Amino acid sequence: MSLDWGNTIREFQRTVKSSTKDTTKEIKQAVLKTGRDVFRMAKQFTPVRKGRLRRSWRLRNRQKNTSAEVDITNDTPYAPAVEYGSSRRAPANMLKRATIRGNTLLKKRLDAIHRKLSKKFNQG
Repeated sequence: MSLDWGNTIREFQRTVKSSTKDTTKEIKQAVLKTGRDVFRMAKQFTPVRKGRLRRSWRLRNRQKNTSAEVDITNDTPYAPAVEYGSSRRAPANMLKRATIRGNTLLKKRLDAIHRKLSKKFNQG
């Protein structure tokens, strides 16, 4: 008596390969979406006098085969003084607060991807 596991193993390998591509794509999308959310929140948290600081926020997405990065910048000369505070002004912490909330959002999105992947492999 012999057991042939070849078909089962090949099917599992195809499932893993397909899941890896799909999961990588979903993770990249989660990172980019979270980056857009952090960008939006940073703008929202930015104090306004004339609006220059709020208008100067920039978002840049960078994607590679297996990764995604988001850069959020503000090149206004006084942006650091507003973010971190000065001797005359309390810190606004606009990017810090947005990043903290963004970390929570990203964790929720990655947890959802993890649950979906776990279901796929625990089906049977």
